Amino acid sequence: MKKNRIIQIIREEIEKVVKVSGGGKYFIGADEVSREDVLEYKYKTKKSGYRWKQTNQVDGTFIKWDNIEESMKMLLEKYGKGNVIITGDTNGGDPVVGVLVKDQLAEGGEINEMATFYKTKGDKGAAKAALKKAKEKYKVGTALYNTLDTLEKKGEIDYKALSKETGKDVASYNNPKSRGVLEKDLADFIEFEVGKRGRKADPNAPKKVKSAKKEKQAPKKNKKDEKSEISYSTSSGTMTTTKDATDKEIKKATKAIIKSKTPRKLKSGGDTDIKSKLDTLITDMKAKAKEYKESEGAEREKITKELKKMTTEKTQLMDKYDDSISDMDKNQELN
Repeated sequence: MKKNRIIQIIREEIEKVVKVSGGGKYFIGADEVSREDVLEYKYKTKKSGYRWKQTNQVDGTFIKWDNIEESMKMLLEKYGKGNVIITGDTNGGDPVVGVLVKDQLAEGGEINEMATFYKTKGDKGAAKAALKKAKEKYKVGTALYNTLDTLEKKGEIDYKALSKETGKDVASYNNPKSRGVLEKDLADFIEFEVGKRGRKADPNAPKKVKSAKKEKQAPKKNKKDEKSEISYSTSSGTMTTTKDATDKEIKKATKAIIKSKTPRKLKSGGDTDIKSKLDTLITDMKAKAKEYKESEGAEREKITKELKKMTTEKTQLMDKYDDSISDMDKNQELN
């Protein structure tokens, strides 16, 4: 039997298996393509700060070939067009689904956190109208629809609190699709913050009685009580302002964003012991960063916490090193 005929028989047998399993297909979004096309797309599609992640479920639904049409709609709704691919079958015969997600890992192993708290700003009526119109584009019950619905009704949403209530990861709500809608499409009506923010005080709650001693003291100015005309995120490098924002506020926010994106450099002449500890820590962070990229699920969350702790420690050591230079300069002046 000739070699070409043997190859043809093998291909025919593979096709029979594929037809029985219902899989063996390749997709870029909802479009069926060849294996070569999807792999070329995967390795050519590179976005700064993003990575391809494999998943087997969407919003609690396991992805199978028999529900692929509905699952694909949910995937595109969650991750956005062009950010979903299928590269064949798993060993168990299910689709191998890849999604393009924002990578929290920054250069040097530091963690850049995404916004987790959103609230309406400016004219409440206009914000509600914009949110109502925006949510009409999405299916009732989806994560993005529920986010917009909550913002319309309550005026704010805390993803961390929601994650604890539902048992779902924050990424189920905060993904490229939702960030595009909230931070770009609705930027005139929505502002956001990184990290958890407490709920607003209930205006109907009974007020605490102040002691006579405290009443005599001059009230301290609380920066949190001041109405801010500008908000910005150093992680995403975005800024939102109102028409009342001053040039000084805008310059300050711009400076903070630029500073966060610029790697901090150490001057020479500081404490050698601190420098040695810092060098060791940076080496450990780079090693931990490699583990992070190869990890998934609970292990990734554990490494994320470790990297956050190491990032804080790195900042503290750099501050101590800079202080040691200042102390040495003062000693030289005295001498």
